[in-house]
Amino acid sequence: MAVKMDVTVLADLQAVLDKIHKTYGKTVELAVDSAGWMEGESPLMDMKERDWDRCIAVHLKVRAFIVIFNAEERNFQPRFSKI
Repeated sequence: MAVKMDVTVLADLQAVLDKIHKTYGKTVELAVDSAGWMEGESPLMDMKERDWDRCIAVHLKVRAFIVIFNAEERNFQPRFSKI
């Protein structure tokens, strides 16, 4: 299933996961995405905070929340919660 969405908007992500569950009757077991974002070619030391926040949101946020939303859907209870 291919979908178009804003990976930084959690409501979009939840809607896609709900659609997958409704269509296939189960939660996501494997997710592959090609989302990426970079503003210009400025070195890290010259990056503005808003650009850093956008980069992290695009590159990391969706991956973390796929795990979180699926864990909630499956009523997953971790054995430990240290990072």
